[in-house]
Amino acid sequence: MNCTTKQVMSLPADTIPKLAYAISGKERKLSSVAEVTIFRIIQEALSNIMRHAEAKLATVSLKYSPSFVSVLVQDDGCGFSVPVTFGGFVSGRKLGLAGIRERVKLLNGSFIINASIGNGTSIRIKVKC
Repeated sequence: MNCTTKQVMSLPADTIPKLAYAISGKERKLSSVAEVTIFRIIQEALSNIMRHAEAKLATVSLKYSPSFVSVLVQDDGCGFSVPVTFGGFVSGRKLGLAGIRERVKLLNGSFIINASIGNGTSIRIKVKC
C-alpha cells in the first residue's frame, strides 16, 4: 500500500454517518508533491462535506491507471448551485473549492464538479503521473 492510499484510508470516518473508500488499479509510488496534494484535496473535499453537505453518505474513490490517477469524492448531501466561472467560487465564498481547483492546477490536472440543490455533490480530479 503506497503513501497516498494509506493517507486516504486514515481519514476519520466518525464525522460523516457513513464514509466509504474504494481504491482500484495497480497502486504505485507518486511524487511526494503529488501524494501530499492529492491527500489535501481529498481532505478539503471531506471537510466541505462535514461542514456544509448534511450528508448521510460520502464516498472517496481513488483509481490508478498507467498514465494517471483519478479521485472522485461524492456525497448524498444537500448540494448547491455550481458557479459558472471560477470567479464565482471566490465571490460565492466557496474558498475550499477554489483551493481544490488551484491544487489540481499545480499538478496540471483536471477538476470537474457536479452539484445541484438537493442532489449532493461530486468532485472529480484527474492527474497525469
